[in-house]
Amino acid sequence: MDLQPDAMAQAMRAVDAASIPPPPSDDEADAPESSSRAGVARALVRACEQALPESAEPRRAARLHFAAAHLLEVPLGDFGAAGEHYEASRKLWPDHVPTLRGLRRVQMALGRYSSVPPLLDAEIRTTRDPSRRALLFSQKGCLLRDYLEDRRGARAAFAAAIDLDP
Repeated sequence: MDLQPDAMAQAMRAVDAASIPPPPSDDEADAPESSSRAGVARALVRACEQALPESAEPRRAARLHFAAAHLLEVPLGDFGAAGEHYEASRKLWPDHVPTLRGLRRVQMALGRYSSVPPLLDAEIRTTRDPSRRALLFSQKGCLLRDYLEDRRGARAAFAAAIDLDP
């Protein structure tokens, strides 16, 4: 694809413009906290946290922690608090795959790469589908190679992926 310099510049300006978030509208700026997206998310997190002491069943408590963590992660972007809730959920329900995935995303966002391989291993143990397991081994290999500089571990993970999905 051969683009003219003007066309390329125009395309780049369009990409730049699309990546800039729009300014809040006047309605949104004057809206009470409870009606904004972040305000609703914070209210839901508080509701989950308030329901936790009442939850005697561990999986229900794990789901409440998961819900709070997910809201803290997106849209609030509070990865530290999200990680705490994901960890609490994982303690209560160690093989809950959505929790493992959320905790993995948060640890990567926080740069805590060395804590991710055990999360991948936990998901690999709970996954039956060979293609999905191969993908997880491949992701583990990339993480070990690119972030943790563990070439031997990366080769072992890639070999496991190939064995599952030749």
